[in-house]
Amino acid sequence: MNRVRFEAIQTIAILVWVFSGAVPARAQDPPEHAAHAGHVAPEGVLELPPEARAAVGRIITQDFQGRMKPVDTLAHEVVRKITKRESYEDWTPLDLYLSWLATPEHWWDEPLLYVRHPGLKDLLGIPATTTHVSAASLFNEQGDYMLVGHVDAAHRTPDRDRSKLQRKLMAFDERVNMLYLSLQGQTLRIFPIPDDPHHSWDSGVKIVGGLPDSLRPRYQEANLDLIGGLHDRDAERLGRGVRAVRSIQAEYGAAILPGAGAVEAEVFLNRTRLFSRVLWPYLFAFLLLMPAYFLSLLPSGGRRELTRRLLFVAGMVFYVVAFLVHLLGYVLRWVASGHAPLSNGFESLLFISLSVALGGVIFEWRERRGAAVGLSALLAFVVLGISMASLFDPAIGLLVPVLNSNWLIIHVTVITAS
Repeated sequence: MNRVRFEAIQTIAILVWVFSGAVPARAQDPPEHAAHAGHVAPEGVLELPPEARAAVGRIITQDFQGRMKPVDTLAHEVVRKITKRESYEDWTPLDLYLSWLATPEHWWDEPLLYVRHPGLKDLLGIPATTTHVSAASLFNEQGDYMLVGHVDAAHRTPDRDRSKLQRKLMAFDERVNMLYLSLQGQTLRIFPIPDDPHHSWDSGVKIVGGLPDSLRPRYQEANLDLIGGLHDRDAERLGRGVRAVRSIQAEYGAAILPGAGAVEAEVFLNRTRLFSRVLWPYLFAFLLLMPAYFLSLLPSGGRRELTRRLLFVAGMVFYVVAFLVHLLGYVLRWVASGHAPLSNGFESLLFISLSVALGGVIFEWRERRGAAVGLSALLAFVVLGISMASLFDPAIGLLVPVLNSNWLIIHVTVITAS
């Protein structure tokens, strides 16, 4: 019994050590940015305290589809779209995006744009080993965009007749435009248009010209303090800009502002990436529980039974923790989006994997041998892994009007869970 207690304590200690690293360091204080490829990254927003950067990340912005979300989410989506990475070098997405706003001239020459297709690389005249190019490399000495003719030809080609190269070229051109607009500050649509019937918002660089004289100074000062505080590394001025922007949003955009709980849930999901964090615990649960099941088929013996029990307990701990974190992430996504996360392929896979995991718990409650949760852990791992593929967009989107019904929850959950 002393040996059993020792091994149980040892197993728990290992699990605590593993899961203590589940929350990334970037959820706390971002690390210093590293130099890369002969370039020295600008100090920029790093000289600002973490709470100042976090305050900017919680400002509400409106994307081009009309969804209201924190700037932190916008930064994650834009960085992922442009670089095809969750982060760039040692920059967190929020810090990178804020640095684009603060020092756009530096990033114009940095290799940020993802390129993979061999034909597109040939068109750009870059080596096959190159994965990222700079925006500056796409313009000639006269300042002309070198791909404009090819992009226009791809858009003129009917969709059914477009080649794979043309489709990849159009996607690459979209990334170029997204980077260009971000460096200009036009993706930061944080200012509500006063008395607009459609509740449209716009960026500080575009909205000022259409404002009445009585409001223009207020908007200008808020935008200058926000961007100027980032550029000058002035936390006090940045904080003044954040407060001014929030005051304008509360006065002219309150009708569509998300609640504080939804904002915090979304920022937490951005920072912790809970769904990717549960992949390995599910896999570990499978690797522990299936041997425990096969040992249960053999004649029981002292050492064999002890090994089986230890494997079963350790596997169940991994499985239960993974399931609870998985469930927590799904609930937080529901809170952040304001609707059941069932509206696209990524969210459907999240629900399917969660249903599989719940099914394993239900069946294992009767069997108590490890097979049900072991196979459920493997299936949850596979389905979640597929959802992480580039084919599926993890961004939270607006609910299509035809799905804005309680039947979405009833119909989709019954079909997919079955």
